[in-house]
Amino acid sequence: MTTSIKKILINYIDDAVRKGAFVGDKGVVEVVRYLNENGRPSWLIKTTIDDSYKDNPPVEWASLESDIILFYDTNSSSNDVIKHKPTPELLRCLDDAIKDRLYIRPTRRERLVDSGFTTPARKPIIIKTRRISTSNSIVIVFEADGSITKYQPV
Repeated sequence: MTTSIKKILINYIDDAVRKGAFVGDKGVVEVVRYLNENGRPSWLIKTTIDDSYKDNPPVEWASLESDIILFYDTNSSSNDVIKHKPTPELLRCLDDAIKDRLYIRPTRRERLVDSGFTTPARKPIIIKTRRISTSNSIVIVFEADGSITKYQPV
């Protein structure tokens, strides 16, 4: 990991800590690598506090100071995260590295939506939930001249 990459990640982590993204001192950083609409290498950097990585393990991971960074790659044609089948060995390795840094997701992840609306059959609306905070995400674009541009999604 180059010094400039470390600096980007450390600055992001410091900002996420200030914003309270690591709830109860839990959380890891996820980096989704992709090519933007101009063909420039880009990263979406975000935090997560649950063990959802187990559904689609990262292609790489790194330890930076006391934090864990999970790296995901995307399909170049659609920018969808490439799916990887979790193997017991890979999950054991990631569990050993991540330790107690994440909350365990509940087995039931559906929630009744109390909006007063129902389906046409008059059944309550139930959604699958996963809380994310877009205010805690940034997009980094690596420009051709070696500079970077940082965007805050809205």
